[in-house]
Order: sequence, then structure tokens, then C-alpha cells
Amino acid sequence: MRSPGGARWMPDASTGPGTASTGPGPASTGPGPASTGPGPASTGPGPASTGPGPDSAGPGPASAAVSAARLLLDRPPGLGTVRLGVVDGPSGSGKSTFAQLWAHEVLLAGSPSVSVFHTDVLATWDEPFEWWSRFDTGVLGPLARRCSGRVQATDWSNGTPRPGSWLDLPPTPVLIAEGVSCGRTEVAGRASVLVWVELPDRRERLERAVARDGEQSRRYLTTWQGDEDAFFAADRTRHRADVVVEPGRSWRPASPARGRSPVDHRSITGRPSAVCRATLHETR
Repeated sequence: MRSPGGARWMPDASTGPGTASTGPGPASTGPGPASTGPGPASTGPGPASTGPGPDSAGPGPASAAVSAARLLLDRPPGLGTVRLGVVDGPSGSGKSTFAQLWAHEVLLAGSPSVSVFHTDVLATWDEPFEWWSRFDTGVLGPLARRCSGRVQATDWSNGTPRPGSWLDLPPTPVLIAEGVSCGRTEVAGRASVLVWVELPDRRERLERAVARDGEQSRRYLTTWQGDEDAFFAADRTRHRADVVVEPGRSWRPASPARGRSPVDHRSITGRPSAVCRATLHETR
């Protein structure tokens, strides 16, 4: 979950054959709506637990990203011609950072381009889970029909949530969506791979989230931890995961880079081109 006063922004990072620029980001956001219903996110073997324990500094997330990339490209597309990968797990665990690692490995494994979408840009503190229908109808549905997706982000620029910029996402070979609840049961059968990222220490997750979003967000984040616990218990998201990552304490989620445009959203591409680049349209 993101505080209204401080969005988490991931800085641009090199991804070898191309450039990695990270997803959108209104100044605050949050996870997605509660959901019900059975169904694995993908088929194949059970979840592979990877990564060191809470006190270890091993290369768990990095090796998990390699495994997840191979798995994603080995499985058939579940969203039309798009291979959809999702990263879910509690706030403060490092999902966005893992999504970047995963996208990088997908490029190295041969995908011409990858788009990363941070679902936090759709939510608010008061409605952390209700964004799903907009995302499903506006993005996943059109992509499955080989059309461009379009969804309206939430604008927190004045401290109060209001409709923000429109995000357009053209068809892409691989789409990685990350954010709390984006691996919900509604996406089962369409997501080729579901990755669960969870920093085991609950207090550590809270402190990291507060460091990211600001001290003023502590009470919201504390409440949110209880809400996400209830959501995940009902949805059983972790039980459907193909890959489970439990980062060590050396794992550092992305830090906020305040000052970037709240409507900055670009794709990760395997070459410097406009292919699969998301464009933004300011609302009027």
C-alpha cells in the first residue's frame, strides 16, 4: 500500500539489452479487491520455495527470477497471445524489485520486450481492493483480444484521491503485473506464472513500508496489514503460487524517488524502440 503523501517510485535501471524503466505511480496506491473462487494461477508443478531465510543474505530472489523467467516462457500464453506473470505478497516485501529482476531475466531469456504494470496506481486507502474490475475490464480483457488496454490511474497530487491520468498499454509479448492482490483467484487460468514474495518478518515489512511511504502513513499501513492478512487468508493466494520467494533481510525493496511525474509509466523493452510502450493521456 502506498501513502497519499509519498508514492514509491522505482528508478530507471539498466536491463542489459535494453533499458528498464518502471511502472506508473501516483503518490499513493494500494492493493486490489478481495476475491473468491478456486483455481491455480497456472499449471504444472507445485510452488518452488526459493530464497534464504529472514536472516540470510543469499541470492534467493535473483535465482528465483531466473526460474520464474524460464517457467513463464516455457508455458503457453494465457491472455490471448500475452504471457501474463503476476507478483503478489504482503506490502513491504519487495514485489516491485522482484518484478524488475524477473523482467530483466525474461529479456535475457529471449523475449523481445516486457511490460511491467504496478497495480498500486489504481487503488486508494479507502478502496484498496476495488480496482480489480477496472483493471480486468480495461487492460486484461482487451489484451486477451489482441487490443490495447486502457485504465485510469488514481491521482494523489493534492493529497486526496481523484481520477487521474489514463494509462494505455499496447499488446506485448509478456506482461508482468505486481501489487498486493493482483494474483487473486480471478486471474487463475490467465496468469501463466504466479510468484509470491513475502518477507517473513511482519514488523520488518511494516518498517520498510513506513520508510518508503513516510511516517505519516504508519497508521494506514498498520491497518492495511490486517486487511491484507484477511484477504490472503480468504483467497489462499500463496497456496496457488508457482514460485515462493522469502527474501532475507539484505533484500532491499525499491526506495521512493520523490519528484518523478505521478503519471510516468513506460514498458521494459528488449531494444530501444516504441514497441509496447505505454502512453499517458491527462484527464480533462
